[in-house]
Amino acid sequence: MSIKNIVAGAAIAAIGLGAMPAYAKTVKVTLHAVEKNVQIDNKGTEYPAWTFGGTVPGPVLRVRQGDEVRIRLVNQAPMGHSIDFHASEVAWNDEMRSIKPGESLVYQFKAQRSGAWMYHCGTAPVLHHIGNGMYGLILLLILITTALNLALHWWDRKLATRRRRE
Repeated sequence: MSIKNIVAGAAIAAIGLGAMPAYAKTVKVTLHAVEKNVQIDNKGTEYPAWTFGGTVPGPVLRVRQGDEVRIRLVNQAPMGHSIDFHASEVAWNDEMRSIKPGESLVYQFKAQRSGAWMYHCGTAPVLHHIGNGMYGLILLLILITTALNLALHWWDRKLATRRRRE
């Protein structure tokens, strides 16, 4: 296998991952805890759901390894709610506390472990909150390594040189 094939495969993989930059950033998201009727079938049947952002499941959150994640929860519901991020590495009883109606709280953590992780309301009874719609997905994507970035840069320069000769 030639370096050309390796670099080309890496470039295709990078494009598939959205060509993520090799540096961390701060990701800020605001989620609103709201009660809302959501349609659950094609016949128009509605269910009174508890939601993050008005949808069930809540919005898909996309972050990259190394990102500082700051999620502001605004509680617009008539009862207490919280968020438990399975992607974070913080103590649930320290960072993931419930907030009262009308309050807001910023939850923050550094994105470390790549994968597809659940987030959900962690207020007791947890299963009642999840069952009523308060859950979602956080995708923690892997950064393209510096070596891959250098290889892509090298390949770009090689192509540019070849084009000038032609």
